[in-house]
Amino acid sequence: MSLLFDYGEKSGITVMSKLLILTFYYVIIFSFTVCLWSDADDSTKTGLFYFVFGIAFFQNAYHTHKIETLKNKKEP
Repeated sequence: MSLLFDYGEKSGITVMSKLLILTFYYVIIFSFTVCLWSDADDSTKTGLFYFVFGIAFFQNAYHTHKIETLKNKKEP
């Protein structure tokens, strides 16, 4: 995780701004899901669950790939 923060500081993006952007992103996704969840039937709830799960899974895969790429660049 520190490699990701080191990369952010080198590229001019501070850690705090990254955290604010991620927090804002998750608040929007969570609000969207909660608003639709209250009126949804079972099939829509299943779709919302897979939507949020997919976002979390692909974001985790993206950050894992990014960290591995940074590790490979740091090694001689």
